[in-house]
Amino acid sequence: MKTPEEQTLRQLLGAIRRRFYSGGSQPEQKHWHRDRQALIKALTWPAHWMNERGVSISQPRYRQLLEERLADIASYGDPKRRQAYFPAYLLKCLQDHFAHRGEDYYDELKHIRNALYGLNIQVNIDQPARDREKEIDALARTHRLLTVKAQARRKAPKPSEKQLELF
Repeated sequence: MKTPEEQTLRQLLGAIRRRFYSGGSQPEQKHWHRDRQALIKALTWPAHWMNERGVSISQPRYRQLLEERLADIASYGDPKRRQAYFPAYLLKCLQDHFAHRGEDYYDELKHIRNALYGLNIQVNIDQPARDREKEIDALARTHRLLTVKAQARRKAPKPSEKQLELF
């Protein structure tokens, strides 16, 4: 059984594939498989942003927020021109959107209604309800893991100039 985080990511990846990688041609399929991990990193970036600010959001609201951004990119953006590396374009669009509307989201998510939702989850004895609170945290951890993994790949150890060569 898939966790709620995996289901959310799978649904969002499916929406991206239908909207932006739907041609079915061989190059588009190669691009999809090449871009999948970077797309996951872009889709988990808002969870990382929210986690840094100490706000939580329900999975349906998180999915709705990202699906609205994807619809905006499809309607107003130019994804075909950016198809060479779509995940970077998606990440930049999300970061620009949060730079512009981040305070609104922060105020919305820090509202007493959401605090009561979190309190209800903590007080509720139902285990699945407690797990829902941690869903966004899991997406934020996924983003951190992908970021650390990418940084480790970029920073390959350099041979010391003081060390003598064997041959």
